Amino acid sequence: MIPNIGPRGQRQRLRLGIIAVAAAGVLTVLLFLFDAPRLWRFACFLPLWIGALGFLQAFDKT
Repeated sequence: MIPNIGPRGQRQRLRLGIIAVAAAGVLTVLLFLFDAPRLWRFACFLPLWIGALGFLQAFDKT
């Protein structure tokens, strides 16, 4: 497969993935510490999804 991004783009996507997963982790911990309602805990899904996309794009070079 021919990559459509260079090493710089891969690093950017990997950095985005790491930051998004870390943000989701912090958000999850805070929501549980403050005993937030379950509906608010779904807010963790978006940064996790963005992080997963960042990792997948970085490793698949897309």
